[in-house]
Amino acid sequence: MADSEVPGRPMLEFCGKRLLEIVYGRLKNSTLVDRLLLLTSDHKIDDAVANFAEKKDLEILRCPSTDKIERLRYAMEKSQTEITAEIVVSASLKFPLLDTELLENIISLMCFNNSQHASNQHPAQITRGFSVEAFSKEALEADSVDPEQSIISPLPTQLEDLELNLSLEEQDNLNLVQKIFEELYPRNEHFTWREVLKLLESQSELELNKPLFGASRQQATVVVVENPDAVDMFAEFIRETIPHPRIISSGKAKERLKALIGDFKNHTLELIAELDPNRDFVLTATNYPPGTEQQAIRLLNWRKTRCAAYLDGWSNFRVRFSRDESWLSSLPDEVWVEDEYGFELAIKEGFPEDRIKIARNPIRLAVKRRIIEANDKQTETKKTETKNTETRTNNLLFVSNPNASADENTQVKKLLSSSKNLEQNFSSITIRSTCSVEEQLESFQERSQPALKLTKSSEKDIVSDILNADGVVSPDGIELLYAVFANKPSFNWTIGGELFPQLPHREIKRIKEMGEVAQYFESISDERT
Repeated sequence: MADSEVPGRPMLEFCGKRLLEIVYGRLKNSTLVDRLLLLTSDHKIDDAVANFAEKKDLEILRCPSTDKIERLRYAMEKSQTEITAEIVVSASLKFPLLDTELLENIISLMCFNNSQHASNQHPAQITRGFSVEAFSKEALEADSVDPEQSIISPLPTQLEDLELNLSLEEQDNLNLVQKIFEELYPRNEHFTWREVLKLLESQSELELNKPLFGASRQQATVVVVENPDAVDMFAEFIRETIPHPRIISSGKAKERLKALIGDFKNHTLELIAELDPNRDFVLTATNYPPGTEQQAIRLLNWRKTRCAAYLDGWSNFRVRFSRDESWLSSLPDEVWVEDEYGFELAIKEGFPEDRIKIARNPIRLAVKRRIIEANDKQTETKKTETKNTETRTNNLLFVSNPNASADENTQVKKLLSSSKNLEQNFSSITIRSTCSVEEQLESFQERSQPALKLTKSSEKDIVSDILNADGVVSPDGIELLYAVFANKPSFNWTIGGELFPQLPHREIKRIKEMGEVAQYFESISDERT
């Protein structure tokens, strides 16, 4: 589940339930299935899915591999103590419309022909959204399928002739699949493919490949953003999902947004009075201080115009909406989080579960995949290091932030004044900053002659810096989340006084002094020894 073409697929909400709960319940109705397991990875990204499954009493098994065959073999082996699994069926959340009739057809086909493998989907076929396949115990143990022992059973002709893809392999199909569930599921949780076809034939008004907010809403979507930090996190989301937004912004945020998505006509909050409550939709990003966003949401709630707030970076959760106990009454209709962990954290913060939606940022997903792949390679390399390697070979990455309470030069100056505390644990510090700090670094090194090397990063891409670092420190910013993706120790250093809680991720450590970073690496060194 960590890999998903449709962001947050397991936790999508259809008819008041999460998708994984719906699919699990539909397939559990089969009389030929002795045991139903929900398989997911043991990656941290799937923790929220696992917690939800346990809460709903869905039998779940977490697997170390993302390879389908390895997962199925792992599930089979884990089940052998309770039942002897002769056939293992693979059904995916990509195909939530799969029903027990099609599932049992494949199982019966395998039993009748005593084959190693059966599927209703040829690899070269266009996906219709009802795919399922099954493997024999022998095939999984041998890690291969004899082509002569594999059977492809076509879908019913009516489905083969369907000129639609009803899978959730692509974001574009989401709205149509959701409409089908809204029409059929409340009347019969175990509806079949025949009822799906009847619905499609009888309701020509079902909009195909409908955009995320609907054809009319997408044109009318309004975005409220006032924070330059939010712009960097938010721009790609706008570009990928909202092609013609009307934007309310100002100052640095407006200029930064224009640089990222192109020129646009800017509006003020007066635009809200012109919106049509039956058609228009407003999406707000982090606004700090949060006054503009709060004003917008109050106006929208009063006018009964649909609104969602995107919790980019999991930052400023409650203070985004109110600084007192009235924050629940100040919420928009929906609160969007980036992933399952954001969903879990929002629940802990007290947000109503029915308002939380998962809407991942495409650019951050791409960065996460790249970091995980590169980090896996680095992990293999580090396994060859000896226990005698000195801890002073560590490299610390410091990323200054232009929107922190102290300016970037002050941030770097404070880092340099604290560098003495890091000499026992680091051989170098790489500084990533938007301002010119070369002269400051040169002057400091001539004057203090520190034992560690201080350099400004020459990398254009922050991901490269993170992968080459052993720890990352920043006053605030998305780079700390990237460091978490790469399994690097991450430190949120509050420079210039206390800030409202930023990035409340369980693996980002909040520190007041750089000496706390040294203490952390000392403890790691002691554990290794």
